[in-house]
Amino acid sequence: MTDLLLAIIVALLGGIAFFVKKILNKTDSLESSFKPVVPAIVEIQGKFSQAGHSILFPLTVTPGSPLKLTNYGEQLMESSGFDKILKNANNRKNSC
Repeated sequence: MTDLLLAIIVALLGGIAFFVKKILNKTDSLESSFKPVVPAIVEIQGKFSQAGHSILFPLTVTPGSPLKLTNYGEQLMESSGFDKILKNANNRKNSC
């Protein structure tokens, strides 16, 4: 009885894995399709926040410039330690 149950579980997991792989293969193209949309979303979010409307997801970069961080983006950089990594990388680059 346990062998039959184990075989059924293995078959179900195999079937689930098969369909998950098919779904993931089809969604690979979605990522490349949505890449151009991201800057537009940032711009729209920027316009809403300039108009005084709160947004569920805070902006991390300013509209129009992915290089200029918002206050929230700066907080993320500092709390993650990434700003220190960048400074060290720039110091090594300049010393060579």
